Amino acid sequence: MINEVSKYELDPLDPEKNELSAENKATSGSTRANKKTKIIRLFIPEYKTTEDNPYSYDKKNPKSLNFVAKEMDRVIDANFFGKKILFRFVQSEKKNVDRDIYIDQIIANGSDKMGDYVNQELKSVKDIDLYAGEYDFDDGIEDALTKLHKFKPKCDERPQYIYDLLMIFDAESYQQTDYLHPRHKIIVKDGYKLKPDKDPRKSLIGLIIIN
Repeated sequence: MINEVSKYELDPLDPEKNELSAENKATSGSTRANKKTKIIRLFIPEYKTTEDNPYSYDKKNPKSLNFVAKEMDRVIDANFFGKKILFRFVQSEKKNVDRDIYIDQIIANGSDKMGDYVNQELKSVKDIDLYAGEYDFDDGIEDALTKLHKFKPKCDERPQYIYDLLMIFDAESYQQTDYLHPRHKIIVKDGYKLKPDKDPRKSLIGLIIIN
């Protein structure tokens, strides 16, 4: 995959620099990016899109995502430690749009629910604004990332795209909402509803851009 030059070239371990750069650099055309969102660029060369899936459960020796997850955790700790946050992974390569434009849209809207966004499996679920996980600073992100690459149905996707956008939300802006998963027929707890007095653009407090 070609490593494109991006305007989002920030220091993942320098929160003050990131906050200033997000305000000054995150613009596209007439669309002004949300100044409340920290935009952080993180390079993990070992983590890349592949034609096969080296992480899948059915591999003889599946590749570990421990190092990749630790790099993500390190950046989250440096920029958001002590805050109650939610996280959401996105695969930008699946979108039929330039990545920088897509990133600008996410920041401007406070969400990736736009344009071609349709979760076919969950489209019947009502009153949910966000599917995300609550971040635990002790446990980190490895379990969530591994499940996305290791188990069905995601593990069967080819190419096996990386989750190159990691969205960070202010957990206090959302109310956790249980729902019945339409396929698995179990109660799931990864649904969230935006609180009435909250703005989704301000609730997106971070966007980690990977590679």
